[in-house]
Amino acid sequence: MLHSATRGEGMNEQFDLSSGPKGLMTMIRAVFAGMQVVQSAQRSPQRQFVVTQKHDGTSVTSVDMASQTAVLRVLEGLDILVWAEEAPPMSVSGLSEVLILDPLDGTSAFGSGLSTSTVALALFHPRRSEVSVSLVGVPTSGELIMAVKGKGAWRTYLRPIDTNFGLTFDPLRRIRVSETPLAKGRVFYDFLNQSFKKTGYPSFPNGFDLKLQTSLGRLSAGLFNTGSNCLHHSLVAKGWGASAAAVTSQVGGPWDIAGGLIVEEAGGAVRAFSTKTGLFVEVPSEAIDEANFYVSGNSLATVDVICNFVGFS
Repeated sequence: MLHSATRGEGMNEQFDLSSGPKGLMTMIRAVFAGMQVVQSAQRSPQRQFVVTQKHDGTSVTSVDMASQTAVLRVLEGLDILVWAEEAPPMSVSGLSEVLILDPLDGTSAFGSGLSTSTVALALFHPRRSEVSVSLVGVPTSGELIMAVKGKGAWRTYLRPIDTNFGLTFDPLRRIRVSETPLAKGRVFYDFLNQSFKKTGYPSFPNGFDLKLQTSLGRLSAGLFNTGSNCLHHSLVAKGWGASAAAVTSQVGGPWDIAGGLIVEEAGGAVRAFSTKTGLFVEVPSEAIDEANFYVSGNSLATVDVICNFVGFS
Protein backbone atom coordinates (compact mmCIF):
# COMPACT_ATOMS: atom_id res chain seq x y z
CA MET A 1 0.00 0.00 0.00
CA LEU A 2 1.28 3.46 -0.88
CA HIS A 3 0.95 6.33 1.56
CA SER A 4 1.33 9.93 0.44
CA ALA A 5 2.91 12.68 2.49
CA THR A 6 1.68 16.21 3.15
CA ARG A 7 3.22 19.64 2.77
CA GLY A 8 5.96 20.40 5.27
CA GLU A 9 6.74 16.74 5.74
CA GLY A 10 7.68 15.60 2.27
CA MET A 11 5.10 16.74 -0.30
CA ASN A 12 4.50 14.17 -3.08
CA GLU A 13 6.81 11.62 -1.47
CA GLN A 14 5.64 8.07 -0.93
CA PHE A 15 6.73 5.04 1.01
CA ASP A 16 5.70 1.51 0.13
CA LEU A 17 5.65 -0.58 3.31
CA SER A 18 5.94 -3.73 1.23
CA SER A 19 9.34 -2.54 0.00
CA GLY A 20 10.67 -2.50 3.54
CA PRO A 21 12.48 -5.42 5.18
CA LYS A 22 10.63 -8.65 5.74
CA GLY A 23 8.49 -8.48 8.86
CA LEU A 24 8.22 -4.69 8.99
CA MET A 25 4.44 -4.75 9.50
CA THR A 26 4.86 -7.34 12.25
CA MET A 27 7.38 -5.04 13.94
CA ILE A 28 4.90 -2.16 13.73
CA ARG A 29 2.12 -4.31 15.20
CA ALA A 30 4.47 -5.40 17.99
CA VAL A 31 5.32 -1.80 18.93
CA PHE A 32 1.63 -0.97 18.85
CA ALA A 33 0.91 -3.84 21.24
CA GLY A 34 3.37 -2.39 23.73
CA MET A 35 1.96 1.10 23.21
CA GLN A 36 -1.52 -0.14 24.09
CA VAL A 37 -0.29 -1.60 27.36
CA VAL A 38 1.57 1.57 28.35
CA GLN A 39 -1.28 3.84 27.25
CA SER A 40 -3.76 1.85 29.35
CA ALA A 41 -1.52 2.26 32.40
CA GLN A 42 -1.04 5.98 31.71
CA ARG A 43 -4.79 6.52 31.52
CA SER A 44 -5.66 4.50 34.60
CA PRO A 45 -6.86 6.84 37.39
CA GLN A 46 -5.22 4.62 40.00
CA ARG A 47 -1.88 4.31 38.15
CA GLN A 48 -1.12 1.22 40.18
CA PHE A 49 2.08 -0.59 39.27
CA VAL A 50 4.97 -2.29 41.04
CA VAL A 51 8.44 -0.71 40.94
CA THR A 52 11.61 -2.70 41.63
CA GLN A 53 15.32 -1.91 41.39
CA LYS A 54 17.54 -3.82 38.97
CA HIS A 55 21.10 -4.84 39.74
CA ASP A 56 22.45 -1.78 37.90
CA GLY A 57 20.44 0.62 40.07
CA THR A 58 17.86 1.51 37.41
CA SER A 59 14.13 0.95 37.93
CA VAL A 60 11.72 -1.44 36.27
CA THR A 61 7.94 -1.48 36.69
CA SER A 62 5.26 -4.07 36.16
CA VAL A 63 4.21 -2.02 33.12
CA ASP A 64 7.68 -2.49 31.56
CA MET A 65 7.21 -6.23 31.94
CA ALA A 66 3.62 -6.26 30.65
CA SER A 67 4.60 -4.19 27.61
CA GLN A 68 7.53 -6.48 26.90
CA THR A 69 5.28 -9.56 27.09
CA ALA A 70 2.81 -7.98 24.65
CA VAL A 71 5.54 -7.04 22.16
CA LEU A 72 7.25 -10.45 22.31
CA ARG A 73 3.93 -12.22 21.76
CA VAL A 74 3.50 -10.44 18.43
CA LEU A 75 7.14 -10.95 17.43
CA GLU A 76 6.84 -14.72 17.86
CA GLY A 77 5.80 -14.81 14.21
CA LEU A 78 9.26 -13.64 13.11
CA ASP A 79 12.25 -15.94 13.04
CA ILE A 80 14.52 -13.30 14.58
CA LEU A 81 16.14 -13.33 18.01
CA VAL A 82 14.89 -10.53 20.28
CA TRP A 83 17.26 -8.78 22.71
CA ALA A 84 14.93 -7.09 25.21
CA GLU A 85 15.89 -4.76 28.02
CA GLU A 86 13.98 -6.62 30.72
CA ALA A 87 15.27 -10.06 29.64
CA PRO A 88 18.51 -11.75 30.79
CA PRO A 89 21.69 -10.33 29.19
CA MET A 90 22.83 -11.97 25.97
CA SER A 91 25.71 -11.81 23.53
CA VAL A 92 24.77 -10.80 20.00
CA SER A 93 28.32 -10.66 18.61
CA GLY A 94 28.50 -12.45 15.29
CA LEU A 95 24.76 -12.52 14.66
CA SER A 96 23.50 -11.41 11.28
CA GLU A 97 20.47 -9.68 12.78
CA VAL A 98 18.68 -9.18 16.07
CA LEU A 99 15.67 -7.17 17.18
CA ILE A 100 16.46 -4.90 20.12
CA LEU A 101 13.55 -3.84 22.31
CA ASP A 102 12.90 -1.31 25.04
CA PRO A 103 9.29 -1.94 26.12
CA LEU A 104 9.16 1.30 28.13
CA ASP A 105 11.86 3.86 27.37
CA GLY A 106 11.61 6.45 30.11
CA THR A 107 10.68 4.30 33.09
CA SER A 108 11.57 7.01 35.61
CA ALA A 109 9.47 9.55 33.70
CA PHE A 110 6.58 7.10 33.62
CA GLY A 111 6.89 6.44 37.35
CA SER A 112 6.79 10.20 37.97
CA GLY A 113 3.52 10.53 36.10
CA LEU A 114 4.95 12.09 32.94
CA SER A 115 3.53 11.10 29.54
CA THR A 116 6.79 11.16 27.57
CA SER A 117 7.69 7.46 27.70
CA THR A 118 8.02 5.48 24.47
CA VAL A 119 8.18 1.92 23.16
CA ALA A 120 11.23 1.32 20.97
CA LEU A 121 12.15 -1.50 18.61
CA ALA A 122 15.01 -1.66 16.12
CA LEU A 123 16.48 -4.20 13.71
CA PHE A 124 20.23 -4.34 14.32
CA HIS A 125 22.88 -6.23 12.35
CA PRO A 126 25.85 -6.86 14.70
CA ARG A 127 28.18 -8.31 12.06
CA ARG A 128 28.21 -5.06 10.13
CA SER A 129 27.28 -2.69 13.00
CA GLU A 130 24.22 -1.41 11.20
CA VAL A 131 20.69 -0.46 12.20
CA SER A 132 18.28 -0.99 9.30
CA VAL A 133 14.95 -0.24 11.00
CA SER A 134 14.11 1.97 13.98
CA LEU A 135 10.59 2.31 15.39
CA VAL A 136 9.58 4.61 18.27
CA GLY A 137 5.99 4.57 19.48
CA VAL A 138 4.53 7.31 21.70
CA PRO A 139 1.71 5.69 23.72
CA THR A 140 0.13 8.95 24.88
CA SER A 141 -0.66 10.17 21.36
CA GLY A 142 -0.55 6.95 19.35
CA GLU A 143 2.20 8.41 17.17
CA LEU A 144 4.72 6.13 15.50
CA ILE A 145 8.03 7.60 14.31
CA MET A 146 10.05 5.27 12.13
CA ALA A 147 12.96 4.99 9.73
CA VAL A 148 14.06 2.35 7.25
CA LYS A 149 17.65 2.66 6.14
CA GLY A 150 17.86 4.27 2.72
CA LYS A 151 14.11 4.99 2.59
CA GLY A 152 13.76 8.03 4.84
CA ALA A 153 12.08 8.81 8.16
CA TRP A 154 8.32 8.87 8.59
CA ARG A 155 5.54 9.37 11.10
CA THR A 156 1.92 8.27 11.43
CA TYR A 157 -0.75 7.69 14.07
CA LEU A 158 -1.83 4.17 14.98
CA ARG A 159 -5.39 3.34 16.05
CA PRO A 160 -6.89 0.04 17.26
CA ILE A 161 -9.62 -1.69 15.27
CA ASP A 162 -10.17 -4.71 17.55
CA THR A 163 -9.00 -6.13 20.86
CA ASN A 164 -6.25 -8.34 19.38
CA PHE A 165 -3.83 -5.52 18.58
CA GLY A 166 -5.29 -5.03 15.13
CA LEU A 167 -4.64 -1.52 13.88
CA THR A 168 -5.19 1.05 11.23
CA PHE A 169 -3.11 4.15 10.66
CA ASP A 170 -2.99 7.49 8.91
CA PRO A 171 -0.94 8.00 5.75
CA LEU A 172 2.78 7.99 6.45
CA ARG A 173 4.25 11.50 6.40
CA ARG A 174 7.90 12.17 5.65
CA ILE A 175 9.72 13.99 8.43
CA ARG A 176 12.81 16.16 8.21
CA VAL A 177 15.08 17.89 10.69
CA SER A 178 14.70 21.62 11.22
CA GLU A 179 17.07 24.21 9.82
CA THR A 180 17.19 26.07 13.14
CA PRO A 181 20.72 27.23 14.05
CA LEU A 182 22.09 25.65 17.20
CA ALA A 183 22.24 29.04 18.95
CA LYS A 184 18.46 29.40 18.51
CA GLY A 185 17.53 25.74 18.89
CA ARG A 186 16.62 23.33 21.64
CA VAL A 187 19.03 20.64 22.81
CA PHE A 188 17.67 17.49 24.44
CA TYR A 189 19.92 16.23 27.15
CA ASP A 190 20.18 13.12 29.30
CA PHE A 191 22.16 12.74 32.51
CA LEU A 192 25.21 11.18 30.97
CA ASN A 193 26.99 9.88 34.04
CA GLN A 194 24.17 7.35 34.44
CA SER A 195 25.54 5.48 31.45
CA PHE A 196 28.64 4.47 33.37
CA LYS A 197 26.54 2.57 35.90
CA LYS A 198 25.05 0.40 33.17
CA THR A 199 28.09 -0.17 30.97
CA GLY A 200 30.68 -0.46 33.69
CA TYR A 201 32.95 1.92 31.75
CA PRO A 202 35.31 4.19 33.73
CA SER A 203 33.56 7.14 35.34
CA PHE A 204 34.46 10.76 34.84
CA PRO A 205 35.03 13.08 37.81
CA ASN A 206 32.12 14.42 39.83
CA GLY A 207 30.68 17.50 38.24
CA PHE A 208 31.06 16.21 34.68
CA ASP A 209 27.31 16.44 34.05
CA LEU A 210 27.10 19.99 35.38
CA LYS A 211 30.01 21.15 33.22
CA LEU A 212 28.47 19.55 30.17
CA GLN A 213 25.07 21.11 30.85
CA THR A 214 26.72 24.51 31.23
CA SER A 215 28.55 24.09 27.93
CA LEU A 216 25.41 23.00 26.09
CA GLY A 217 23.46 25.87 27.62
CA ARG A 218 25.95 28.37 26.22
CA LEU A 219 25.67 26.87 22.75
CA SER A 220 21.88 26.65 22.48
CA ALA A 221 18.61 28.36 23.30
CA GLY A 222 17.87 25.92 26.10
CA LEU A 223 18.16 22.35 27.43
CA PHE A 224 15.25 19.92 27.74
CA ASN A 225 14.93 16.42 29.15
CA THR A 226 11.80 14.37 28.39
CA GLY A 227 13.09 11.30 30.21
CA SER A 228 13.11 9.18 27.02
CA ASN A 229 16.30 8.87 24.98
CA CYS A 230 14.41 7.56 21.97
CA LEU A 231 11.95 10.45 22.11
CA HIS A 232 14.87 12.92 22.17
CA HIS A 233 16.20 11.66 18.84
CA SER A 234 12.71 11.43 17.36
CA LEU A 235 11.98 15.06 18.23
CA VAL A 236 15.23 16.15 16.57
CA ALA A 237 14.27 14.14 13.48
CA LYS A 238 10.85 15.83 13.38
CA GLY A 239 12.30 19.28 13.92
CA TRP A 240 9.83 19.68 16.78
CA GLY A 241 9.92 23.03 18.55
CA ALA A 242 13.07 24.21 16.77
CA SER A 243 14.94 21.11 17.95
CA ALA A 244 18.58 21.29 16.95
CA ALA A 245 20.32 18.42 18.74
CA ALA A 246 20.24 15.68 21.37
CA VAL A 247 23.00 14.45 23.64
CA THR A 248 22.09 11.12 25.20
CA SER A 249 23.66 8.03 26.69
CA GLN A 250 23.19 4.30 26.66
CA VAL A 251 21.77 3.99 30.15
CA GLY A 252 19.60 0.92 29.63
CA GLY A 253 21.27 -0.60 26.60
CA PRO A 254 21.67 -0.16 22.83
CA TRP A 255 17.94 0.44 22.38
CA ASP A 256 18.49 3.85 23.99
CA ILE A 257 20.47 5.10 20.99
CA ALA A 258 18.98 3.09 18.13
CA GLY A 259 16.83 6.13 17.32
CA GLY A 260 19.87 7.75 15.73
CA LEU A 261 18.87 6.12 12.43
CA ILE A 262 15.68 8.20 12.44
CA VAL A 263 17.74 11.40 12.69
CA GLU A 264 20.05 10.34 9.87
CA GLU A 265 17.17 9.35 7.59
CA ALA A 266 15.48 12.68 8.35
CA GLY A 267 18.50 14.52 6.98
CA GLY A 268 20.42 15.01 10.22
CA ALA A 269 23.70 13.60 11.49
CA VAL A 270 24.95 11.46 14.38
CA ARG A 271 28.30 10.91 16.07
CA ALA A 272 28.81 8.12 18.59
CA PHE A 273 31.45 7.64 21.28
CA SER A 274 32.68 4.92 23.61
CA THR A 275 34.35 5.66 26.94
CA LYS A 276 35.51 2.10 27.54
CA THR A 277 39.14 3.28 27.75
CA GLY A 278 38.33 6.24 29.99
CA LEU A 279 38.49 8.63 27.05
CA PHE A 280 35.95 9.63 24.42
CA VAL A 281 36.75 7.39 21.45
CA GLU A 282 34.59 7.82 18.35
CA VAL A 283 32.95 4.70 16.92
CA PRO A 284 30.65 4.26 13.89
CA SER A 285 27.29 5.95 14.47
CA GLU A 286 25.39 2.68 14.18
CA ALA A 287 27.70 0.66 16.42
CA ILE A 288 25.08 0.83 19.13
CA ASP A 289 26.53 -2.18 20.95
CA GLU A 290 29.80 -0.26 21.47
CA ALA A 291 28.76 3.37 21.98
CA ASN A 292 27.52 4.77 25.26
CA PHE A 293 27.43 8.48 24.31
CA TYR A 294 25.44 9.75 21.36
CA VAL A 295 25.15 13.18 19.77
CA SER A 296 22.52 13.75 17.09
CA GLY A 297 21.69 17.00 15.34
CA ASN A 298 19.97 18.66 12.43
CA SER A 299 23.28 18.85 10.54
CA LEU A 300 26.81 17.54 10.79
CA ALA A 301 27.95 21.10 11.47
CA THR A 302 25.67 21.26 14.53
CA VAL A 303 26.94 17.92 15.82
CA ASP A 304 30.57 18.90 15.23
CA VAL A 305 30.16 22.18 17.12
CA ILE A 306 28.79 20.35 20.15
CA CYS A 307 31.44 17.62 20.06
CA ASN A 308 34.30 20.09 19.67
CA PHE A 309 33.01 22.54 22.28
CA VAL A 310 32.39 20.00 25.04
CA GLY A 311 35.53 18.02 24.32
CA PHE A 312 34.14 14.89 22.73
CA SER A 313 36.66 15.26 19.92
